[in-house]
Amino acid sequence: MKLILLSACVLCVVVSVMGKPQPEPAAPLPGSWKVTLAPDEASAKTGEKALADTLTFKDGEFRAEGLVVRGFDWAKYKLQDRPEITVFIVEAKSSKGEGTAQWLGHVNGQKLTVGLTWTKADGSVARWSGEGKKIEPPGDRKGR
Repeated sequence: MKLILLSACVLCVVVSVMGKPQPEPAAPLPGSWKVTLAPDEASAKTGEKALADTLTFKDGEFRAEGLVVRGFDWAKYKLQDRPEITVFIVEAKSSKGEGTAQWLGHVNGQKLTVGLTWTKADGSVARWSGEGKKIEPPGDRKGR
């Protein structure tokens, strides 16, 4: 009898939890991340070098400090929360006519894994991948 009662209680709890909308997980992205990126083999053969950069996520926007000089400034990012990770994608167009940069990555705890594809104005494509760690909580955006 106790087993039946216990099973009924567990079933009620499971049904009540499943029927309620679950709160959105807090995105771990806001703030700044120090990343190191290595070019893929094809990009390295064309002369692309490793990059060290600071990526900042603030108020739904993204900026790679190292690419600001090339005309890539704040751009909106999209998130997709999955169990245990947050996936992000950013597409930024250079204001100086140097092409389009697409960032695709994910965060798992305090570790960010990211890829960068830069389609340059001449149509050539360079790719990097790497990872980084969070270095500061969100703050005021520079340049805004």
